[in-house]
Amino acid sequence: MLALVRPLARALHWAGAAALAAMMLLTVADVVLRSFRRPIVGTYELVGFLGALAIGFSLPQTSLDRGQVLMDFLTRRLSGAPARALALISRAAGVGLFGLIGWNLLAMGIDLRRTGDVTPLLHLPLFLLAWAIALACLAECLVLVSEAIAPPATGEGAP
Repeated sequence: MLALVRPLARALHWAGAAALAAMMLLTVADVVLRSFRRPIVGTYELVGFLGALAIGFSLPQTSLDRGQVLMDFLTRRLSGAPARALALISRAAGVGLFGLIGWNLLAMGIDLRRTGDVTPLLHLPLFLLAWAIALACLAECLVLVSEAIAPPATGEGAP
């Protein structure tokens, strides 16, 4: 299962990296153009969208890379079955949390699409952002489930 999840996490990672790069370029261009009294309309909205995508899309790959902050003072002292049980419990809690967030974002996106809510200036549809972050949360669930089934070789304890 991990072999199927890795490409999805990697694709989301690169999409998040592209969003971060676009956010940086947009901000720099807006600052430069403001000095010529030609600001880019909607920069604030676009940077907000891109920031949400950059953060959300980085979650699955960060989990695979063990790039998150890890409070392992307890798990380092455990070995064998207790460490494995703690890892499974924490992954199950993560699946529950990200599953709930993803499900609610999916439902929120359906409501936003039904009501036609858009951003004030550029009229970007808000449901697309909700669905994109829901996708990232559900991909995080897949990462956590796949790691629970076959934990990484270096994994000792819970993420």
